[in-house]
Amino acid sequence: TQEIEAGKHSVADTTFTNSNTVYVFKRGRHLISSVNIATNSWVYLEDGAYLEAYPEADEDGKGEYLRVFQCNNGENIKLFGHGVIDFSANEGANLTTGVGNKKGVFGFYNCKNFVVEDIISINGNSWTLCFTDCENVYIEGIMLYGYRTYSDGIMLSDCRDSYVTKCFVRTGDDAMETKSTSQSGYTKNVTYYDNDCWLDKGLGYGVVWETNHDVEDVYFKNCSVGFAMATWHTKLGAIEVRLGDHNYSVKNVYFEDIEVYRCDSQAVINIGLEEQGEIIDKIYFKNIVAKNVSGYMFRLWKRNIKANGTFGDFYLDNLYRNGVKLTADNIYDKSAYMTEFVLLNSSYIPQDHIFLGKY
Repeated sequence: TQEIEAGKHSVADTTFTNSNTVYVFKRGRHLISSVNIATNSWVYLEDGAYLEAYPEADEDGKGEYLRVFQCNNGENIKLFGHGVIDFSANEGANLTTGVGNKKGVFGFYNCKNFVVEDIISINGNSWTLCFTDCENVYIEGIMLYGYRTYSDGIMLSDCRDSYVTKCFVRTGDDAMETKSTSQSGYTKNVTYYDNDCWLDKGLGYGVVWETNHDVEDVYFKNCSVGFAMATWHTKLGAIEVRLGDHNYSVKNVYFEDIEVYRCDSQAVINIGLEEQGEIIDKIYFKNIVAKNVSGYMFRLWKRNIKANGTFGDFYLDNLYRNGVKLTADNIYDKSAYMTEFVLLNSSYIPQDHIFLGKY
């Protein structure tokens, strides 16, 4: 065990290199720039440990982009404890010229067997808890509080066999998502189970936009959205599958037992293709209950398509909007606000691809 007492720590102080070691941040105030976690090690935040990420400029005054917690190519790692990490001092999405305080938050790349439990993050200034091209990630009981644009909560990009449960995210952007941003990875068998979120400008749960590779077998189950407040664009919703920037596909995504308390967005479930998105197919929705909804329950749309993007099949079972069940009688009734289709003169016929009660 190596104990880190309260105080200000340089990057060198918190570049951990010893395997088979538990690094303990003791109770008190810690000023940190970047913590590099060693492979085969644990990092524990004691109750009362308060870690503040501070800006650190280089000699040219512009600073280096550093992730506050990071690990590349590690395995058998655990980050846990009831301590708090505060990113308030760092700039958000738009870096002021000459100011070296733009930082990443948590960034882990090409790691295996990685556990994150119980930590609290406040005022995340960019994508918050991010795993890219990782396997066997397990996240439980964390709380992420952010309000800034791009303060996405939990992002699993090109991860396999990973599980997120009993977490809460309050964000100014997207809450819990999968993406595909790596050079060579892919997404398969990722589950979000028993989580809660509140979002201002993005989605609650879903597969969104960046698609360097195919995405399949993603599960969102037994989750809730307190407030989905995004109204700045019609493509937004509490639940989304949105494919855009490369010619790849999203298939076999399951949303089940999800409650939405309030949704101000264009639709509770908003499914979209734009730019170079290829296909969204075999997306399943079961037991989705949405209250206090001002928009549609389910929406399909295309926008600025540059390739031959298309939709496949969708399965809707037991969906409720403001207490009214979506049925064969009202699914295409515009006055019921159950569905909206914006398909840009596509040959796609929703009636041939949307199936009720066949989950």
